[in-house]
Amino acid sequence: MILKILLSKLIFQYLYYQNNTDSYCAWFVWISVFERRQDSGGSLLSIVTILGTRPEAIKLFPVVDILRRHNDCYSVTTIATGQHRGLFDATTAALGMPIDINLNLQRDQQSLNTLSASILVSLDHILAKQKPNLVLVQGDTQTALMGAMAASFRRIPVAHVEAGLRSGNPLAPFPEEINRSLIARLAHIHFAPTPEARENLLYEGVEPDNVVVTGNTVIDSLKHFALPMFEAPANNQRRAIVTCHRRESWDDGIVKVCAAIDRISEQWPTLDILFILPVAPLLRAEIQKRLQHCERVTLSDPLPYPTFISRLLTCDVVLTDSGGIQEEAPSLGIPTVILRNESDRPEALNGNSVVLAGKNVDDIVTATSNILHHVQPRREILSSPYGDGLAAIRIVNALNRWQRGIFPLLPSADAFAG
Repeated sequence: MILKILLSKLIFQYLYYQNNTDSYCAWFVWISVFERRQDSGGSLLSIVTILGTRPEAIKLFPVVDILRRHNDCYSVTTIATGQHRGLFDATTAALGMPIDINLNLQRDQQSLNTLSASILVSLDHILAKQKPNLVLVQGDTQTALMGAMAASFRRIPVAHVEAGLRSGNPLAPFPEEINRSLIARLAHIHFAPTPEARENLLYEGVEPDNVVVTGNTVIDSLKHFALPMFEAPANNQRRAIVTCHRRESWDDGIVKVCAAIDRISEQWPTLDILFILPVAPLLRAEIQKRLQHCERVTLSDPLPYPTFISRLLTCDVVLTDSGGIQEEAPSLGIPTVILRNESDRPEALNGNSVVLAGKNVDDIVTATSNILHHVQPRREILSSPYGDGLAAIRIVNALNRWQRGIFPLLPSADAFAG
């Protein structure tokens, strides 16, 4: 039996270095699950996965998918809080990701405190009945924070996917920077997407043995959806996508972004600009008021995830304050202008094809024009600083070792190197 395992490990190392990602993943998962079966005595690892927003669905899907395909080893329950509704439901449907319990907690105009309290109380009742071995949360939403808190108050271990992102400014992004810092105090296992995120956690005093550098699971999902879509654009039409939704843009920030987009549309009259509107009603209305007169700017409702990726692949430049798109666009070779003053994902910043422009009108226009003049999109999955498409299997392997009490949770040779 030992010889069989050693031989299998040699095979998947060969597949890895041959860049045969699908086969590598299959072998890696098989070995991890096989070793767990040998040591666990057949007991299921009971995991409750808590999510409530579109990014959480996109980034947890690869992990949940692997766990559910091995239901003889794992009992997985997915709980949706309802923090987002329409976008979330459409995304989970597109992903083929069943939701076991939906709390439907979204209400119009509710405050962060009201939402947080509703999530905490509702989750407490469920966790008290389910008593899982582990609660899995992702990112920095109110759902993630309250999920980690509800589990901790019930003394249930917490695993945090995408741990360690920091901007250094508690007000930007708000409240996400606060949320993820608090989750780090509650979590038992920290799945850091990059070596830099790991360093942030160690600086804050997290035990090194509890931190695993996995890569970001968004790259797993991106490869799943983007690879079948790659094709050359049908014509030479130049295109841009714009998104802006963060709370720090709700005051004069969105006014400046709209002014910059208006000026870009004038300076580049052949550029088709797709501005994907946010869900927040006041922000959405402000954008519509300021840009509805621009002939080259199309205002769109949020797109289903596969549709968004297909549109992204036709772009010459992306302007965004979204964390996820900051990871997706550069990983596809699409030049990106980041509409933030600080970045919590600095790994791709290079001042050339990925530029931090903030909310200054002149800086946004200059950065976009420089890209359109000089930088050509590659429209392919690159060697991304954010991940290699293997994050989910690293997470599953680490969970297996955690249940068996094996440390480190992932051998250093298997961690994502950036």
